[in-house]
Formats: sequence, structure tokens, C-alpha cells
Amino acid sequence: MELIGVVLVALITAVIGPTILEVVKKRLSEKKNHDPIRSEVEHSKIIHEELEDIRELFKSDRVWITMYHNGGNFLTNNKSMKKFSMMYESCKNGVPRVAHTFTNLPVSLYSRATEEIILRKHIYIPDYTDMTISTFGLRGAAESSSAKSSYSVGLFEIKSDQCIGIIGLDYTSRKKTLSEDQLHILNERAQRIAGYLSNYLQN
Repeated sequence: MELIGVVLVALITAVIGPTILEVVKKRLSEKKNHDPIRSEVEHSKIIHEELEDIRELFKSDRVWITMYHNGGNFLTNNKSMKKFSMMYESCKNGVPRVAHTFTNLPVSLYSRATEEIILRKHIYIPDYTDMTISTFGLRGAAESSSAKSSYSVGLFEIKSDQCIGIIGLDYTSRKKTLSEDQLHILNERAQRIAGYLSNYLQN
């Protein structure tokens, strides 16, 4: 029995101890070397490559992603303000960026469009000048971004099914009607991006 105890002590000292030490060292090193800016840049690069691919696929002039976030608190009760910002944008050469215009905006300014995205999962507007098509209060935004047609799809968190943002296509040089097959592909790509963003936000 005494021999077994000696062998166990020797085993712990010679093998298990150094192994645990190496694991702890590795984890501490990973934590120390974690660079949040580098991580954000790498994440953004993946999203931008995806947006550029979508823009080319649909021959659109601009592709963007807005995301919902906490924009601060009200003075009287500290209740969180619900806002959204355009976080990612890919534009065709010669098409101006509009992300700076759509930053830190209260959801209440676009409540009709937000409600439609949550209920229907999308908003398709092939022609902003067609008064028979409901634009859900987005005509002013279209004027600001020079969009003649736009197609937006909600991005929903996988587990909770909460809307975390919207991906949209803008056509500024011409009106564009997407086919049912194209809309199906756009929704599939939106789901893929939603999955990636959900995982990124959770980690």
C-alpha cells in the first residue's frame, strides 16, 4: 500500500503536475495575447467579404447591415434607449457610402419598418416612386441614400429568434425587381450571416 502511494505521488509530480502547468500557461498566454481590435478587424473582414459577394451576385449598388443596440439611457428612469446603426456597408465604385447618416438612430423613428421586419421577416420595395407599394416609412431614407429600389431581410438570433439587425440591398442607378429565386437566395444568405453574427455576439 505504501508502495502504491509512493508511485502515485511520483506520477502526480512527474506527469500530471507539469501537464496542468502547461495547460494553465497556455490559457494565460491566450488571454494575454487576445487583441480585441485585431479580433474585430478579422470579424469585419469576413462580413465585408460576404457583403461584396452578395453585391456582385445581385448586381446591386450598395449592400449594408444595420444592427440594433443600446443607445444610452433616458434621464428620468434609466430605461435603455433602443437604437440601430449601419455597421457594415459595401458600395459599388462611384456610389457614396451612407453609414454615417444611419448611425445611432432611435428605433422609434422607423417603428413601422421595424415592425414589418419582425412580423414578415422582410421588406421588398422594387420602386419607391410607385405609390401603390407600401414603403413603411422608408421613403425619406431612400431619398437620403438615393435608393430607387431596395430589398431588406431581418437577421434573427438563432436560439432566441430575436431580431438583431437587417441586411439590405440598394439600387441607386436604376429600379430593380428581383425574381422569386433571387429573393429565396437573398433570404438564405441572410440566415447564414445571422448565424455568424449570433455566434460572434455570444462569444
